[in-house]
Amino acid sequence: MARLLMLGFPPVEKSDFPPCSAAGLNKACTRQITAVGERAAYSNLAFALISLALEKATGKNYATLLDELVVKPLELKDKGALPGNTKKAVIPPVDNGWGLDCEFTAPGGGLYPSINDLSIFALSILNKYLLPPSTPRK
Repeated sequence: MARLLMLGFPPVEKSDFPPCSAAGLNKACTRQITAVGERAAYSNLAFALISLALEKATGKNYATLLDELVVKPLELKDKGALPGNTKKAVIPPVDNGWGLDCEFTAPGGGLYPSINDLSIFALSILNKYLLPPSTPRK
């Protein structure tokens, strides 16, 4: 925060954050977003939790499962997951935190694919290559 202030950014108070964001800064959300089972809602934390559950069930970590279930079947060439070979990342590792080991939070945002690999992945979803049509609805 001090570094941002030195760069001329105004100070940010805890009260400036909306009540349902920024873990550790505000109270957790107290209202239900949608009825249980009605529809999916995006959650970075959910990705972290499911990766831990998959690791427990398979004995393989997130990076290994990503490689076996996505990277190899799609023949992706220029992707990475933090921590990893960040020399391939568009944003090189620096002291401000980019490139650090995200530990269990990596599944919620620690990937850095090339635009080509990202398009291959998106097309695999649209063409139902990796997932049978019924899977996303479960």
